[in-house]
Amino acid sequence: MKQIKAVIIGFGDRGHIYSKYSLLEPTKFKVIGVVDKNPFRLEMAKKTLSLNDDALFTDVDEMLSSLDDVDLYINATMDQIHYQILKKIITTGKAVLTEKPIVNNKNQLLELEQLANQYHTQVFVGHVLRYTPFYKKIKELILQGEIGEIRTIEMAEHVGFAHFAGSFIRGRWKSEKECGSTTLLAKSCHDIDIMCWLNNNTEPENVSSYGGRFYFLEQNAQKGATEFCYNCPHEKNCYYSALKMYVDANFSCEQTFVKLNHENVTLEEKLEFLKHDDFGRCVYKVPGADMVDRQIVAIRFKNESIGSFTLVGGSPEAKRTISIIGTDGEIEGVMEQGIIHLKKSIFSTTRPLDKVIDVNDEVFSGNNMGGHNGGDYEIMKSIIEFLNGKRDMVTITKLSDSINGHLCVYAADESRLTKTNITIKR
Repeated sequence: MKQIKAVIIGFGDRGHIYSKYSLLEPTKFKVIGVVDKNPFRLEMAKKTLSLNDDALFTDVDEMLSSLDDVDLYINATMDQIHYQILKKIITTGKAVLTEKPIVNNKNQLLELEQLANQYHTQVFVGHVLRYTPFYKKIKELILQGEIGEIRTIEMAEHVGFAHFAGSFIRGRWKSEKECGSTTLLAKSCHDIDIMCWLNNNTEPENVSSYGGRFYFLEQNAQKGATEFCYNCPHEKNCYYSALKMYVDANFSCEQTFVKLNHENVTLEEKLEFLKHDDFGRCVYKVPGADMVDRQIVAIRFKNESIGSFTLVGGSPEAKRTISIIGTDGEIEGVMEQGIIHLKKSIFSTTRPLDKVIDVNDEVFSGNNMGGHNGGDYEIMKSIIEFLNGKRDMVTITKLSDSINGHLCVYAADESRLTKTNITIKR
């Protein structure tokens, strides 16, 4: 197997995670360059990956003119700069893995698709859920004809309260204007992609959606709540206490305290930081926070099958659920549980035959690459195998397959704002 040489653009959370595959499988994958404008992150990459200074860059153009023995570019930057970076990378003709969403508007998306076709560039999208043993097994069951033709797909994502607060209220995705993406696009394009991929013997045609920001508003704060958690009289009894989340529970501390630009942040530094940064603010009072906290999407496909998806931000339990009913059976399960129920009607009773499939033993969990229920590890493994010639994978599809999910998300947000049914057009 050829060793795949990669450059990572953006050494934040996702870039760091993808890079760890080189530590697990050094003969198969090697990071030969990192691009990031933050000196602290470049130093972290240098230390983690044992890179020389000439492998570190602050500018994409500088990197492109300096490194040419590259097999794979990994674009792990923020949503709002994906377009400008992908436009440069795609024209090299080298393979690229880009974080989702690809871009945040239809015109740019279709332009990039055209460029990829023109330069024969293989574009992988970071829809890591496809690669989890859970959804991969469901796709295989469908392809094997276990449930016949799909009639309906019902899906839901309940975003845990700590995650939602940390990313979509206090964090980098708190504002559509700032990050360039809606909640549905930034968080749940994973799920809409799954729906379109599982049902990709047809294409989506019409979309309707309802939703908005209804709960995380100032009028819903407890009476007497202060602007910051550290001096709030309700802090001890509030689910969203910044002190509980980021100090006591140490939830997502790498993202929370990244602005301090150094490792081993002390307790005193954390407490002081939370007195003046948005991460320390009351979730009901964060200035500029406007992301949708609940939304429902209905999709009609060209073969008359239908799908529905519900997004809930701020749930006590984080989970993704799915139920697919076909002409000959049904599939249901909860991703986090790793259990799939394959149900078939039998003539001797009104109760269906329930075959239970446990995929938990297939989930990779080592070296901090077990995120997304094993999807973080499996996407890197699959891409490297693909670049070495393996083609019999259900997870890697044409770029147009990923584009269908994005078009549904764009249409859903347009429907939500205009209160109309949207027909998908390329």
